[in-house]
Amino acid sequence: MAALVVAFGPTGPLSRCLASLDPGATVVVDNGGSSDCRAVVEKYRARYVPASSNRGFAAGVNLGIAHVPGQPDVLLVNPDAVLPWAEAKRLHAALRSAPDLAAVAPRLRHPDGATEQVAWAQPTPRYTAWDALGRGPVWLAAHPDQAFLSGAVLLLRREALRDVGPFDERFFLYAEEADWQRRAVRRGWTVKVVEDVVAEHVGGGSSEDDVARATRVTRGALDYSRKWDGVAGRWAFRGAAIAAASRRWLLGDAQTRLRERARLGVLLGRDAVRA
Repeated sequence: MAALVVAFGPTGPLSRCLASLDPGATVVVDNGGSSDCRAVVEKYRARYVPASSNRGFAAGVNLGIAHVPGQPDVLLVNPDAVLPWAEAKRLHAALRSAPDLAAVAPRLRHPDGATEQVAWAQPTPRYTAWDALGRGPVWLAAHPDQAFLSGAVLLLRREALRDVGPFDERFFLYAEEADWQRRAVRRGWTVKVVEDVVAEHVGGGSSEDDVARATRVTRGALDYSRKWDGVAGRWAFRGAAIAAASRRWLLGDAQTRLRERARLGVLLGRDAVRA
């Protein structure tokens, strides 16, 4: 098993991340071209791979996998996540316990002890319509086979990587792990949350704030819809997403309104309706 970290932004969280991993089995792709990042990676004796430019998370993952010696299972770890290597080995054992598992993820916990959602619904038009009615969790509970696992800490099986192929580099940030897992499931693989392994995740390490993060998530969902839905499906998804964001804006507090206003700006913008 090898660990792969795609780094961008402040190096403080990256230090904590690398301190928890096995340096001999860790590759760091520097999407930010930062001398500070290189210094941190060298301090922890991991392998440093500079990206020629920041082409996004999916491209960073593909670049990192190309620099992993051999063909091991690959543990993706966000730079703002911490998973002790002993726990990573337990996660690896869970992956190898069933031959059809393409990916497994641990439970995620914030530093203050709050839990973070790990399994999310694929952003399909049908799910988004339920979300617009405030029934998204109900739909997900009824359709667990249409969930994907967060990419904050995600262990990928080498055989699945060969079978499914690389991450789709059309996705810059967000939805790339949903896309890869959907492709895997269509080829007969499964994914699973390993409940007895826990990783710490600060969250938001790739975005300045909640509003910026919502903007990028929405752009990723639109890219996902362009790939997977036909013309009618793309319009259905966008309409349902507008309705869901509007409902949250109407019912939310001040911060929620700021976030959903940004989301609506993306959904109603010219970029949202391009082919």
